[in-house]
Amino acid sequence: MTIDESGQRPGALTGRLAKGERLVWWDRPAASGLARHEFGLQTFIGVFFTCFAIFWMTMAYRAPGPFFLFGSLFVAAGLWMVTTPLRAYWGASSTIFALTDKRALILKGSKATGYPLEHVSFVETESGADGRGNVLFLNESASPLPWGGNSGQMMRKGGFIAIADAERVSQEMMRRMEQRRIAAPSDA
Repeated sequence: MTIDESGQRPGALTGRLAKGERLVWWDRPAASGLARHEFGLQTFIGVFFTCFAIFWMTMAYRAPGPFFLFGSLFVAAGLWMVTTPLRAYWGASSTIFALTDKRALILKGSKATGYPLEHVSFVETESGADGRGNVLFLNESASPLPWGGNSGQMMRKGGFIAIADAERVSQEMMRRMEQRRIAAPSDA
């Protein structure tokens, strides 16, 4: 569970640690598990959306002018929704999850997001018999399109997805959260 100083860790992770911050655990998600997590209702909606847009374009093709090309935007949006699990599968190799003594880190490619442990309001674990599973500790947008206009209606739980030994990681995270909460009053 705890990585000793001689353990191998990705350079991208080492550069993201704050001064005095100690790495407790890190892992990469299983590609198939990450894709399965992304597979949901939006995938089926995307299939319908794409098919309807293609149907609309074929009907609009009969009208004079290039008006039918307007439908290509909707085809692209539908394909974006349909390919979400596939993009998650491909992106798993550049995703790193980490737990330090101060925060939970999620690195996706060159983007890193940190969640201070004292601000995490819940920790839930979903795991299978082999120990692989999810440690959920944040609410994220479930919108299949990357836009800021989501009003918060479509939210889902996220965190460390498709990791080995999810139960132990969850317990360690809760232990570290409790340590941070106990230490917080004395730091003020």
